[in-house]
Amino acid sequence: MVVGELKELAELLEKTRWGKDFDWKELMALSGYMRLDRHRAGAVVGKEGDQEHSLMIIGKGAVQVFKMDSTLKLKLLTQLGTGQTVGEISLVDGQPRSATMVAADDVETLVLTRAQFAKMCDENPRLGIKVAMRLARLMAARLRATTGALSEQIS
Repeated sequence: MVVGELKELAELLEKTRWGKDFDWKELMALSGYMRLDRHRAGAVVGKEGDQEHSLMIIGKGAVQVFKMDSTLKLKLLTQLGTGQTVGEISLVDGQPRSATMVAADDVETLVLTRAQFAKMCDENPRLGIKVAMRLARLMAARLRATTGALSEQIS
């Protein structure tokens, strides 16, 4: 990757929630393992059941997350915006995508694939551990929120 492209990714990453957890040198290193994807409004960013194992950090725009119910109807779960992360479950467990993501407007995502994450862990273990801990905190927060919402539905 060209240094200018790497810097562009790092600058975009710095503006997300990940930017507060990593210094500039770490953001540059992390960016070297990522790619930038662009999607037009209405485009499917990832589909439930897809085998792509990657997380996406939303650099610009918003993504709606849908889950298919037992009647095969898509239900809107949430909308995630600039700076938020989507797809981390498939990165961690290597299973098919658990939800469908659709660009709510024009979207730029920083993508970290499972293969690139493994490469990072081999080449830069400290950075890999830091990313893994960031993911663990993110997933824990989402689990707490889900548990809270579920408890409201139980009678």
